[in-house]
Formats: sequence, C-alpha cells, structure tokens
Amino acid sequence: MSTPSVFISYRIADTLKEVDRLAADLHGAFGKEAVYFDRRTIEPADVWDEDIKAAVQGANLVLVLIGKKWFTEQNQYGERRLDLPDDWVRREVEEALSVKGRTMPLLLDGATPPPKEAFRSLPTLKKLPRCQAPKRGQNHPPIYSCLAIQPMGSTSNPPRKTISINLTTQRIIE
Repeated sequence: MSTPSVFISYRIADTLKEVDRLAADLHGAFGKEAVYFDRRTIEPADVWDEDIKAAVQGANLVLVLIGKKWFTEQNQYGERRLDLPDDWVRREVEEALSVKGRTMPLLLDGATPPPKEAFRSLPTLKKLPRCQAPKRGQNHPPIYSCLAIQPMGSTSNPPRKTISINLTTQRIIE
C-alpha cells in the first residue's frame, strides 16, 4: 500500500454518512491512492491495524471528523470510548498529533469544538483543541478553501492542489 496524502479519522456512529460523501469527493479530487478511508482502503487479508498506523504516520493531513457524539460516544458497557486505550479513533488522533503532519478537525452536524479542559484526563489528545478547525458562523461562509494537498508521487517543492469543502454538505466544490 502506498502512503496516502490524506487520512480520514471518524466515528462510525457519529459521522459515517458525512465521511462517506467527503471520502468520495476527496477520491475524485486526488485519486483513490491519495486518500485513506478505511471502508474503501482496507482490502481482505490486510493487517488493518498496521495499515492504519502507517497511513496516519505518512499522511500530509489527517482530517478528524467530529460530530456531536465524537467526544461522548460510549461502548456497550457505558464507558466513554475516548477513555479506552484501544479506541481506534483515539489511537488515530494520538498518532496524528505525535507526527509532523497536519491534523485538522472538521466540525460536522452542528458540533462544537471540545474545550481544552475536556482533555485533562486525555493528555495524549490535549493538542487537538489547539489544531485550527475551519471557521464557521455568521461572518464565515461554510466553505473551507485552504485544503492544500501535495499530490502523490510529487518531487521536492511540488505544486499543491487546493480544494474547497462546503462544511454544511461535506462536499468538494470544484
């Protein structure tokens, strides 16, 4: 598997519909090999946990899709998933924050950024609230136009491709 330029981290119960649409648009804009979306990237017989770790480590950008339940989602025992060391979303974000690439939260479906105080019990995630999310609101249109990705197979100082994402629909605008 080649290293993707973009890795998409999300919670299935929280943002699956949105991530599926965004991943399809990103695949169309950059090519399938440039975007890691587990449901379309992991093949039968792949060692998926190793693939995920390598993809996060090598990505130029990790998109962390945060919906209303991202921070509070619980497992079948009533434990908050982010508190569990084996939670895959937690592991992906921890890995992203520990490497040089860019980590960008995308707040979806009316989600608000979790305050930094909410991460006191999660020191490995405490940098996430400091990662700039695209601005939304009355003075900012729901379009994020600064997503610049280095195309796959580029040499040193390659041109970057910039796309615009409508944060309301999670669709790429050409």
